[in-house]
Amino acid sequence: MRHTRAVVPSIRAIQIEHSLRALELVAVGEHERALDRMRPESLARIREARRFEWLPVALDVELTEAVADEFGPAVAAARSRQSLGHSTRTTLLRPFIDGVIKLFGLDPSSMFRQVPLGWNAIYRNAGRMRYEVSAGSDRALIYEEVPVVILGSRVYLDAIAAALHSLFDLCKVDGEIEVAEIDPSRARVELRVTWG
Repeated sequence: MRHTRAVVPSIRAIQIEHSLRALELVAVGEHERALDRMRPESLARIREARRFEWLPVALDVELTEAVADEFGPAVAAARSRQSLGHSTRTTLLRPFIDGVIKLFGLDPSSMFRQVPLGWNAIYRNAGRMRYEVSAGSDRALIYEEVPVVILGSRVYLDAIAAALHSLFDLCKVDGEIEVAEIDPSRARVELRVTWG
């Protein structure tokens, strides 16, 4: 009889480490209040992980929901945005970002077009992203095969959108990214991306 391992949606531990660092900054010395909302075993698992280890994405969802519950959506969004912004300046994503800039230039279209590849550097078995260009200036990131643990957390989906906003910061462009549609029956989420 063949045994198969359960496929666990995962995230790089270093990305959660960046999230904890960002939380300290945006919560201005009050970050422990959010961490106190987490299960002690979850926090211990995060803190004990090696930087490039894969951790269950459920731990990141738990952290994200704890931050939103304690500090509200504005602080939760700021944490996510700052966290991914930090990742673009470190070994996790910097080589990837530098390659995109060298090949395609520093503009939102280039950056968002490459999100599906960058997604795989941070997540494993956690669905896939697809970039779509519609008529005019409409752009979308289509997130497909979204795991239940993510699909069931609107807070986490909003955090993904907030994190991706850091690409506008990188390009020094004003823009918006929002969760435009959630389709649980198809395990699909559409993120609308606009900039001027």
